[in-house]
Amino acid sequence: PYGIPYKTVYYAFGQSLHSYNPRNIYFQIPFKGNIPKKDSGILLYNGFNLAGIIERENLMVSNVVKCHPPGNRGSKPYEIKNCQSFLIVELTTINPLVLVPIGKDAWNFVITNFDFSLTELYKNSYVQLFFSNSEKLKETKFIIKLTHPSYIQRRGNKLKDKIDFIKGLIKANEIIVKEFEKMKDKSEKFYVINIKDFKVPFYEV
Repeated sequence: PYGIPYKTVYYAFGQSLHSYNPRNIYFQIPFKGNIPKKDSGILLYNGFNLAGIIERENLMVSNVVKCHPPGNRGSKPYEIKNCQSFLIVELTTINPLVLVPIGKDAWNFVITNFDFSLTELYKNSYVQLFFSNSEKLKETKFIIKLTHPSYIQRRGNKLKDKIDFIKGLIKANEIIVKEFEKMKDKSEKFYVINIKDFKVPFYEV
């Protein structure tokens, strides 16, 4: 996983998310793939960057399946089942403020393994924000459900779709920041969740 577990505020997970960066293996970049303009991870990176949640000490990235499927294919049900115990341990140990399941495999994992009571706060074509409550993940108060950006690629990689995806992430985080201000005095666990001064590169999509 990418990130620092004991400071995690945002916990994002999906299929085969990684932080491989061929330019510099010591400066890991979450979601950054290998093929400029064609890798769906670049859209994720830009969306998280512009929403203000890419800071490494705020964000942890993990996967439903712990090994990359051959040929970048979808994960098989038995592969997800074999790995789910690792992800459950990660989540219950970290107890993030914001859970970000990316794609259907991650979302199915959430609703299958946790007893969340959900209230919708925001929705667009690609992003859905919930206020959440769970006995198993008591500190997790928000879930950002994301359509996997590979779907946008399959639709033709249209600029409007990419803008809607990024705008949705920005809007969801704005709502979380406002709601967090109302509850931050109730817990000592959480850190700054919107870092306006943090500068990172923006990759062409």
